[in-house]
Amino acid sequence: MKIRFRVIMAALLVVAGGPLFARDRTIALGGGEQWAAFPKIEGLTALPGRGGFADLCLADSEYPVGPSTDLLLHFNSPPLREETGHYSITSSSAGVNEKYAKFGKGAGVFSGNGGIVLEPLSGALFGPGSVWTDFSIEFWLYPAALADGEVVFAWKGYRRYGGKLIPQTLECRVRRRTLVWTFENLFTPATGEPFRFELESVESLIPRRWRHHLLRFNNREGILEYLVDDVPAGTRYTTVSGLESSQACVPLIGEAEHSSLSVAPRFTGFMDELRVSAEYVKTPLLHRYSEARGRATSRVFDLGSTGTVVKRVNALLDQPGDTEIDFYIRASDSFDTFERLKGDWRPFVPGKSFGNGLTGRYVQLMVEFFPDGGNEVSPRLFSIDIVYEPALAPPSPADLRAVAGDGKVTLSWKPVVEDDVKGYFVFYGEAPLNYLGEGAAEGKSPIDVGNVTTFELSGLTNGKLYFFAVAAYDTATPAHLSEFHEEKSARPSEVKK
Repeated sequence: MKIRFRVIMAALLVVAGGPLFARDRTIALGGGEQWAAFPKIEGLTALPGRGGFADLCLADSEYPVGPSTDLLLHFNSPPLREETGHYSITSSSAGVNEKYAKFGKGAGVFSGNGGIVLEPLSGALFGPGSVWTDFSIEFWLYPAALADGEVVFAWKGYRRYGGKLIPQTLECRVRRRTLVWTFENLFTPATGEPFRFELESVESLIPRRWRHHLLRFNNREGILEYLVDDVPAGTRYTTVSGLESSQACVPLIGEAEHSSLSVAPRFTGFMDELRVSAEYVKTPLLHRYSEARGRATSRVFDLGSTGTVVKRVNALLDQPGDTEIDFYIRASDSFDTFERLKGDWRPFVPGKSFGNGLTGRYVQLMVEFFPDGGNEVSPRLFSIDIVYEPALAPPSPADLRAVAGDGKVTLSWKPVVEDDVKGYFVFYGEAPLNYLGEGAAEGKSPIDVGNVTTFELSGLTNGKLYFFAVAAYDTATPAHLSEFHEEKSARPSEVKK
């Protein structure tokens, strides 16, 4: 039998005047301990929450910067920054509000006094001399009043025509509770002559409500589309007549160096996820959370000894509406690596006892998060506690006695009264606390004597002093070995004593 030596310390509690062993132990995760014990997290994030600690919840489906992303503002935290590096923010009167965020940690707050001004840098779509093909402009908007004349998005530049500079404008403003897109000399006819048109929404807006707005241009078909919450609200061919033909005009930015791009310069309300793309966006991001689940897998926890009983796992959580968090656990007395614990995942209900049906020295957790049916609400996990009872080594055998005889020593001790005690090991040697003895007819030290309390070692040398100790072991695999309670010595002799 393979024996692993270890010392297991049990905490002592004094209850009603007497010492008791506190066998239950707890591993606390989340809450004040944060979530560092979950190194593998997919689709989840930790956000400030209950008690000032970080709650684990689904990560927002914010747009990443992709190959076609020209401009991206998340409005998550001050100071605001443009994510692509194609634009420099030269001035901003916008704030950030976490409460009204549509995506991420915050939304831009605008009060109608200037908004955000950006300078196009090298490679920007709105940079001088830029020729566009497909493009899209999109944002989420939460208007406070929808007053006529409010401006949500505006760009101004210049291009040459007839030896003179003529103004160019792309503007989105409020008119009769709708958004109107104005294009002045941006779409350029083959002749280069001035060309101005508007695209007005047929969809009336409602104050204090989030709506998604998308303007997109298909260069191949020469069609400009405006959608509100992915529903068509306006369409126009970019021809001088406005009708379908092969003479569609192409977006062209003039060579003038001084152009400016303004976000919500005269608008009161909130804006989130502003993105300009050098592509025709077919499937905009309309829901806060993706339909895919979020998942977190913990590291492997070493509970200290084989055969440890995992009693239950408690969790403090919030599952609003039809959101859900599913919990899984696996336990084993061995593992391949800390990343690959042996054993299948077992679903469980937090707070419900496993009884004695889950044992192992190593344990690992996995949690899966699911949003509500509209993909707008996330469940939150505040903390997790793993409650377990260590498989402690048996108590030490007491009252060891050693009686010498002719070439032999008879040992006896009191039995250890524990249900899981399987037997005893006898240790012997020729120096105190050195139990590497050899020469006994019964074998080298230690000797597995089974579940007996008397044992005789024979074949010993008369006149030589031997030292003895006894330890109990339990039914675990590998067995837990008790400490030595005491050491006894005896000297075999032919002389009867």
